Order: sequence, then C-alpha cells, then structure tokens
Amino acid sequence: MDQGLIGSKAALLKRILNSGKTVKVIITLLMVSVIWSGLSLTKLQTEYSIRQFYPKDHILLKNDAQIRRTFQLGEQSPYLFIVTQPEGESWLNKTQIEKLQNLSKDFQENPDVAEVLSMPLVEGASLEKDALQIGNIFSRVPEEHWQEAILENPLIYPSLVTADFKSTVIALEARATNSGDIDSFDETMKDLIQKEFPKAEILKAGVPLIQSRLSKLIQSELSQFLLIAVIVFCGIFYFLFSHWTAIACTFITLLSGNIFALALLATFKVPMNIVLVTLPVIVSVAMMSLLIHTLHLWSQNPLSKSIDYKRRWQGAIDTWFDLLTPNLLGSWTTALGFLALVFSPIPLIHQYGLAVALVVAAISIYSQLIILVALPWVQPRMRTWFNKPAVWATFSLRHARVIMALLIVISFFGAGLSAKLNFSGQLFDDLPKGDSVRASTEWMDKDYGGIVAYDVILKAAEPQFWKDPIALGRLAQLSQELRQIPEVGSVVTLTDFFQTGIPQKKNEVAETFFMFSMAERNPLNQILTEDAQSLRYIIRLKDVPSHLVDQARAQIRAHIAQAFPGVSILEGGTAVGAHAINHDVAYELVYGFWQSLVVIGLFLVVMFRSLRWALVACLPNFIPPAILMGALTLTGIAVKPGVALIFSIALGFAFNNTVYLLSRLRTLMKDDKFPLKRALLMEANPCLFESFLMLVGFSIFIFSSFSMNQIFGVFMMISIVAGFLGDLLFLPALLKIFPNLLLETKKAHAPPALIEDSTAGSLRKVAGYVLFILIFFTPTAKAETPKQILEKSQARLDAHDDQAHVEMKIVEKNGEVKTRLMHLKTLRDKEFYVLAKIEAPADIKGMGFLGQVTKKGEESQWIYLPSSGQVRRVVTGKIKAGLLGSEISPEDLSSEAIQSSNLKLSKVDEQGWWIEIIPAVGTSSYSKVITQISKKDSLPLNTEYYVGSKIKKTVTFSQYLKFGTVWRAQNIEVKNHLNGRSTQVKFSQVKVNSGLTTKDFSQGALKED
Repeated sequence: MDQGLIGSKAALLKRILNSGKTVKVIITLLMVSVIWSGLSLTKLQTEYSIRQFYPKDHILLKNDAQIRRTFQLGEQSPYLFIVTQPEGESWLNKTQIEKLQNLSKDFQENPDVAEVLSMPLVEGASLEKDALQIGNIFSRVPEEHWQEAILENPLIYPSLVTADFKSTVIALEARATNSGDIDSFDETMKDLIQKEFPKAEILKAGVPLIQSRLSKLIQSELSQFLLIAVIVFCGIFYFLFSHWTAIACTFITLLSGNIFALALLATFKVPMNIVLVTLPVIVSVAMMSLLIHTLHLWSQNPLSKSIDYKRRWQGAIDTWFDLLTPNLLGSWTTALGFLALVFSPIPLIHQYGLAVALVVAAISIYSQLIILVALPWVQPRMRTWFNKPAVWATFSLRHARVIMALLIVISFFGAGLSAKLNFSGQLFDDLPKGDSVRASTEWMDKDYGGIVAYDVILKAAEPQFWKDPIALGRLAQLSQELRQIPEVGSVVTLTDFFQTGIPQKKNEVAETFFMFSMAERNPLNQILTEDAQSLRYIIRLKDVPSHLVDQARAQIRAHIAQAFPGVSILEGGTAVGAHAINHDVAYELVYGFWQSLVVIGLFLVVMFRSLRWALVACLPNFIPPAILMGALTLTGIAVKPGVALIFSIALGFAFNNTVYLLSRLRTLMKDDKFPLKRALLMEANPCLFESFLMLVGFSIFIFSSFSMNQIFGVFMMISIVAGFLGDLLFLPALLKIFPNLLLETKKAHAPPALIEDSTAGSLRKVAGYVLFILIFFTPTAKAETPKQILEKSQARLDAHDDQAHVEMKIVEKNGEVKTRLMHLKTLRDKEFYVLAKIEAPADIKGMGFLGQVTKKGEESQWIYLPSSGQVRRVVTGKIKAGLLGSEISPEDLSSEAIQSSNLKLSKVDEQGWWIEIIPAVGTSSYSKVITQISKKDSLPLNTEYYVGSKIKKTVTFSQYLKFGTVWRAQNIEVKNHLNGRSTQVKFSQVKVNSGLTTKDFSQGALKED
C-alpha cells in the first residue's frame, strides 16, 4: 500500500471524527455503556476454591479421584465445627452424648447435609462373652470406661475430641456445591448446634470455611482497591497537572473504566477470585499510562489553549492520532503478557489470563474514546518541573558501557540465583493472621491430628492379603512407626478397628469384617476393598511447608516398603495434589515467562513490521524477570502460583516504556538519522512518571488482607523498578553502543501512518431374605379405600413359611459388587422369624443369622460364627442397621408400623394406586412410606421410604411367580438414596408353606448345615 493511500485513509478518519454527528454518537455510546455497566455490576459474583489452582487432567488428580471412587469418599471437604463445653464440663457424660447423638441424627435428616461425622456416629464391633456388640463406643462400652476406650480408638481420638474431652468436632459435608447455595450453610448449622448446646463455645474451621471466608474478603478487597486506586491516581495527577480539568478527566476515566471492566466480567459470568481482585489496579495502571502520555503531549499542543472549541477539537484529534498507535501498543503488549497465561493448565490462571487480557484490550479502546471526548475540555497546565526536557535521562548515554555491563551482571546474578528459589509453602496460610477461621483451623491442625489429608493405598499382589493375621500384625506395628514422624498428626487404618486385638485365624478375621458390614454405616468401606487386596491408610499431616511434607511422605513410603516389600503404593489427598501441583505450576509460571515474551515479540514484529525492532524491544525486558528471581531467592519468599503470576504480568507492563520510547524514536527518524538523545529528552519524563504511577498503584496491594496479594504488590514494585532500569538505562545504553541495531534498512523507518494503518489488520491476525422382609412390610390390598387395597394385596402374599436360595448382590456407591449366596427360611407364627445360612463367599461360609421380630416390632438377632462354633446375640443399639450388609433394616420386618398408621391415597395412575402411609409417632424410623400397588394384579410394584423430608430408599419388585395361591417376586432391588448403595436380590428354588415350625428357627438350628 503506497504512502498516499495511507495518508488519505487517515485524513478520511479525521474528517469523520470532525463531524458533529460522530461526536454525538460517541457520547451516546459512552453514556449507554455507563448505565449498562452500573446495572451489570449487581450480577458480579465472587468465589474461592483451592481446586481452582489445580490443572485439569493432572495424574495426581486422577489418582486422587480413583482413590475416592474405590473407597467411597465424599467429593467435598467437610465444614468443621469445634464445640467446647463450658469451663469444668466434659463431653464424657450420658446427657451430653445423648444430645450430641440426637443432633447428629437431625443433621443426617437435614436436606442440606450430605454427610455427618461426630463421636456417636463412629461405628465399631466387639465380641463380648455372650454377645456381639455392634454400634458406637457409647452404646457398646459402660460409661465408666468411655475415657479409656476413646483414647485407645484412633477413629475418635485425636480426630474428633481433645485429650481433656472438653472440645469435640462435628464434621458436615454440604449437599450444595455452588457458593450461592452454601453462603449461609455454616451459620445455619452453627445456629442448630448452639440451640442444642446454648452454653458451649462454637468455632468454625475447615477448607470450605476458609474458601467462604476468602470469598467474602475478596468482595471487600475489590471495593477497597477500586476506591484507593481512584483516590491515589487522582492525587498523583494533581502533582503533575495544576488545572482541575486534568484531575476531573482522570477521575471520570478511572471510575467509568473500572466499572466497565467489572461489568464485562459480570456479563460473561466470570467470578471475581483471589487473583482477579487485582484487576482494578491493573486496569487503572493501564489507563493512567494512556492518560499521562496523552495529557503530556496535549499540553504541548498550542491548540489546547485556544478559546475556540472547534480548534481545540481539531487539536485534540491530532494529539489523539499521534499517540493512537503507541497507546494501543502499550496497552496491547500488557494484554498479551496476560494472554500468554491462557496456556496454563490451571483453570484459575487460564481464566485470569484470558479475562484480564480481554478486559485490558477492551479498556484501551474504551478509555481512548473517553479521552478523545474529554480532551478538548481539558486544560493540562503541567507543573514546571514536569514539562522540562528529561536531561537526567542522558546519564545513560554518557555512561553507556558501565550501565550496560552493570545491568547485565545484575541480571545474570539474579538468574543464577533462580536455582535456589523457594517453592515450599503452606496450604492454609492465605487468610489474614488473627482471622477467626484461620485461628480455629490452625487449632484443628495442632490439637486434632492435622488438617492436611494424605491417603496412602497399599495394594497387595494377591486378593485376601489383608485378611492374613500376620500381615495385620505387621500393619499395626507400621502404624505405630508412622505416628512417630513429626509432621504426622494422625494415622488410621484397618487394624484400628480391632479393639479387642487382632484375631489369630483368617476365618476369624473374615467373620470380624462381616460383623462390621452389619453396622448401619460399614466403616470398612473406606478402608478396605471387597477383595481385601487394597488397603487405605488415612493419614493427616500438619500444615507445614511443602518440603517438610515431602520429607514426611518419603519417610512414610520408606517405612511401608520395609514392612511390605511386595506391596505397591498409590498416594492421594491434599498433601499430594495441592503441594505437588502448586510446585509444578509455580515452577512453570516462573520459568515459562518466555511464552509471554515470544507472544509480545511476535506482536511487535507485526506492529513495527521489523524483526530487528521487535528483538531490540525484547532485550531490556529480560532484566525484570532476572531481578525478580534474585529478589525472591534472597528474601526466601515461598513461590506459590499466585506469586509466580508476577513474571508474566510484570513482563507485559515492562514493555510499556519500551514501546513509547521506540515509537518516539521511530517517528523522529523520519527527519533525523538516529535521534536517540532527542527521543529520550521527549519521552523520558512521561515514562518516568508512568513508572512512578505503576509503582504507587501496585503499592496498594501492600494494604491487602491477603499475604499473597501483599507479596504480589511488593514484587510487582520491584519488577517496575527493574523495568524502568531496563527501558530508560539499559535500552538507551545499548542503542548508544550499537546504533546499527536499528539502522539496517529504511523500511524500518516507516512513518506512523503506516503503523496506524496496519493496526486493524494486525489485530485480526493476533487475536436377603430380603424378599420376605419386604413382602411382610409391603402394604396389603383393597379397591376403594387405601386399607382395602393393602388388605387385598396382603391376601395374595400371605404364607405361613417360605424357603429359597438367594443370590444377593450389594452394590456400593463406587460400583463395587459384593455377592453373597445363602439359604433363607422365614416363618410367620405368633412372631416373625428369619434364618439365613451363608454359602458364599468361602471365607464366611457356614455363618448363620437368626432374627426374631415381635408383633410390636421388638427385634432380637443372633449370629453363628463357625471359627469358634459359638452363637452370639447381636446387640446393635438401633433397629435400622443393615442386615447381612444389605440395605434391608430389621424394622422392615415389623408390620406394626403399618397397622398403626394413617393411610391415604396420594395418586392414581394407569398402572396402579399410590398409597401414603404415615406411621404413628414412635412406631417407625421412617417419617412416611409410599407404596405403589398394581391395578392389574394387586401386587406391590415399588415402595419409597422417607426420613424427614428426604427419601431414604426405594424398593422395586419384579417377575412375580405364583406358588399355589401365593405370589412371590423373584427379583427385588433396594436403592438407598442417602448413601448411594443398592441391594439386588434374586430368588430360586422357592418353597411356600412347606411345614416349617419354630424348632427350625432356634439357636441350635443355626449350627446345622
């Protein structure tokens, strides 16, 4: 494109801008944008999450997800509430424990709570002389022995109670996952605890609370930074310009630009987070850079003093055009420094880089329009000292060789220190010191066995390995060794469940494991896989710097390898993921700053249309990263990802002065061969004060509540000083010694119009027995009223006794299937009896179960253990524990709940009647039951059981067969909606009314084959 055509395009654009209609259109657009921005701000959200710093698809995260699936662990970290009794009181009394147990039950029924853990909910099993005790310590152990039992139980101490028994922990996992739904969760739960224990002191801790607290602090930080930035920058402009119009222009540009920037985030649903809170300062600095250069040049334009508005408008357009390219270059190189962060695998940093880059690019255009409209009204009377030529800058020309050599030595020294950078930081130190949530979390870390989760999975070469008493003995010894490591807060694994000692035979171990499966919540699911091949160590480490965590992990692996040489190890948890990922990411951000450099360099090649000029522009900008590395090493600051961001951000800002200086030099080279001194005299002062503005702007972060932002501010200030040294000392010295770097061809001397014209084009390029249990509970029939429907159904199902072979599959939440084969007998006489003999799996073959339920729903259970040949009474302390490890509870045996219920017909459809059963108070653990009876054959199709307002389980019946006059479903599936488990039952060889008597359901019958 020839010079004349370029000139004609520029002239055409100036004529358009000179039009009164164009001015009105621009003003209208700006006013509409201000109104839109104000309305959009109400939609701006804030959030904070540790996982925001985790890269997607990282192998450590995949390992952690695999561990969670295998051992049925929750996805969310729990809220922790520390409840401390008043002075002189202890938790070890029956009244307090009962209240805590009732409160825990209320939480379990709360629809907002997914999981609950407290002292009364920790299940266990122990063999007494004549009974098998299943339940918590407080139901299994006499009150006078509670203290001893708790201190010897790693499942409770120190994780859930302090050594003096004055403070306990309640852990609650919220069902909601987004910040909008859980903002008030912690306060609501705290109020419920306080209502039950009005005199207790309650403190909140845990990862979700840290995240919630940080999210709220982000809001205050945002408004604080915005307010301080506007006040500080307006104050600085007062010392540069003496007329109020310059201050007013600064205030309007800053305020409207920042509001517009935040509105963009709200519109595109980008939540404000701990790193994006820096946006107001970054945007303000970028706009101040445009203002200081524009007002400086405008003050030198004679037309700025004209009394005629049209002449001032013409002069404003000329000034605006003269700085359009360097202003856009300065802003867009800053944007590109951020845009390089989109290559980061970390969602938070990727989002941060993209959002800030696009916002800065948009603000560069938006603020340029504001400046264009405001410029004719500004009388930029500069202070005398600011308007003088920058004679001081010629120092770099007079001592070029010394300056260049000194800065090269400093840069190499700083870069050399980078090998000693400290990437070892703590995880939970982001909250301000003295903050209540941080203080309680640190207390948890100190007195409750650590807060950093560390899971170690030990996978043996063969199945059933962890049922070997010899292996379990070594495991117990290993646990004692691990607890001696200083960084280890607590250790829990399989052997901690054997409260009365490890059995001496494999079948005794298998029987013990089976006993645990009879608890309401089988605690072994989170410790041991069904095939007993993989074992989980639940370790909690203290929140110490990552290098100490790495040392502790290495010691733990070494102890495991020594105890079990043939066992493979898989690590997971926060101790692995967070520390290792933070290190990897921070390392990549520090040493990957060259990506930003390459992107900016390529952009400058296009804009300058010269590889030589772009390379020269990049050379002084190696100095800030090198000096930053040295400063971080010498201060010993732990480099986290939020700190490592400085390298890419600082690089973008460092190019500002480079662009202005080289653009001025390029313009002057039309009339002079190499006017380096002249360019320095003209541009050094604006560059100096731009650097000063950035220095003051980033000093605002020193007043932040977050230590990470404070560190960010300090080192950004260091980088700005380093950037100033590179641009206004090193670069002039370099060009003084090697002037031919920019004098290769005259093509590089293209006039500004050429660069301006290429801007738009360049941007485009850059851019069991279960059946009978359920049947007995299943509603009984009639046609008109609910009672008659249930009675009719019951008539089709009623029988004196039943026998069947049963295949039971228990499907865990993670998809793991436990298969059990058994022979099942039931009898309905004066009472209801059920007897099951297990046939498989082999290690528990021969075990027998006997249940007896009275008409009033009172239940007794016995279990036969082949290893000892003894029958033990099962004492569960509750009537809703899972039977034989299934999702069927003993309460389902009782018909009394139905007989004493209120019935109503809730719905009728083509398939059948839906009958709602409301048990009388105290007769059932369910709040209501809804059963569907088929219209076709008056047989039950499915039944839903509710606890509170939450549906607990659904039972589905299918494939009915008729035996004489009695119908039996051959397949039943039970789904527990609260814990994610299900039970599938298949019946075969069914016999109905075969003549069984109560003699077939005695304790002696349990021992028979």
